[in-house]
Parts: sequence; C-alpha cells; structure tokens
Amino acid sequence: MMGLLIGSFLSGYLSDIYGRKYGLLGCILVSLTGSLVGALMPDYWSYLAMRVVTAIGAVGLFNSTFTMTIELMGSKEVSTTFQNF
Repeated sequence: MMGLLIGSFLSGYLSDIYGRKYGLLGCILVSLTGSLVGALMPDYWSYLAMRVVTAIGAVGLFNSTFTMTIELMGSKEVSTTFQNF
C-alpha cells in the first residue's frame, strides 16, 4: 500500500512537469524493472522492496492512462457515459 501511495503522488507530479506520455513511459520502465528484478531476489525483504517499486510504477500506469483517456474523450462524452449508470 505504501508503494501505491508514493506512486500516486510521484507519477502525478512528474506527469505534470514532463508530460503524460513521458510519465507513462517512466511508469512502464519502473514497473517492468521492479517486476523483473523482484523475480531474482533471494530473500523476503529484498523481494518486498521490489514489490513496492513495482507498485509505484503500476499505480502510475493506471493514473496516467486514465487521465489521458479522460482528456481525449472530453467532458461531454464523460458526463453522458456516467449518466447512464
């Protein structure tokens, strides 16, 4: 859960500074690296640390793609989509 909290703030901040596409690419690289390195960890604590790194990247992937989708659709399509639910 700490990785999700840290990743939410960090990815949002970096995406606002450098742009959503670069933020998305960075989150892909962080999540990929954390997953691959985590598979090679010999003990529990180092594996746990890599899972936190993976969570930081994964929540950034969700936040960046969701925000890019909402910006692409516009407010008219979003409001009519949520009114049907």
